[in-house]
Amino acid sequence: MSKVSVIMPAYNAELHIEKSIDSVINQTFKNWELIVIDDGSTDTTSDIVKQKMAQDERIRYLHQENCGPGSARDSAIKISDGDLLAFLDADDLWLPSKLEISVTGLLNSGVDLLFTDAFMFSETYDSDSREHIGIVHGEYYGPEGIKSFLTQNRIPTLTVLLKKNAYFKTEGFKSSYIAEDYDLWLQLLNTGCSFKSIDQPLSAYRIHDESLTKGDRRVLYDTILVIKEFLHAHPEYAESVDRSLLQKIKYWLYNSTDASTSRLRILISGLRPTNRYILPYLLSYFLPFKLIRKLINNTILKNVY
Repeated sequence: MSKVSVIMPAYNAELHIEKSIDSVINQTFKNWELIVIDDGSTDTTSDIVKQKMAQDERIRYLHQENCGPGSARDSAIKISDGDLLAFLDADDLWLPSKLEISVTGLLNSGVDLLFTDAFMFSETYDSDSREHIGIVHGEYYGPEGIKSFLTQNRIPTLTVLLKKNAYFKTEGFKSSYIAEDYDLWLQLLNTGCSFKSIDQPLSAYRIHDESLTKGDRRVLYDTILVIKEFLHAHPEYAESVDRSLLQKIKYWLYNSTDASTSRLRILISGLRPTNRYILPYLLSYFLPFKLIRKLINNTILKNVY
């Protein structure tokens, strides 16, 4: 029988982690282990986890210096015992049937990764709330799957069930990115893995001021870097995602709180065709950001909406 290793990174998670752990304990699928990787918390996170460990021997605890959620997940996976991996942040929740339905769906379909829809909620989860992320049924594999994911990150990480042997074909989570999960999905597809999605919401994603990806603004810059890095290694996909990449750059230029000329240079350096970006790249050393933004909008991004 398959065993699921549930990976839960936690940093100063005392407000919500108990309910997150309880949502794992309450799963109808029982063959799991929960590895909580404490990423250098300074609050009572460790005390709460250890209290839960005393109640359920399937819960494990690991502490490391603060390195970010990507590094925390990698550390936990290395000591995991299961043949399947699932991911749950310390402020999100699972519905009781999450693992049971996901394990059945993954094994019956023969894919390497299965993900599902999820509810979104603020501070209090209300089972009557029906706002979904909006995942639909689908399958993703091969070049077409890669093109689809280069256009959009389609996976809510808390909904994933992944074969561990597939994970070890990749470089793992890259902790330098906020979008380290997106990078992993592209790595998996590039190794030949297949994904399946189902539209049933089995998880609940908490939206609050501390969420790293609230509004997608903080994560957008790193998302563009992930796409750019992949295209640098696989230029054959550049033409197929050119417009969607420009749309992301335009949104970042006008909506991000971290937009600047120095960050813009990082985003556009090395993009192809290189002659498209030479002039704004050079002028960004001399002109203020607002003028550079206007120049790019009136040239490179003129017909991008």
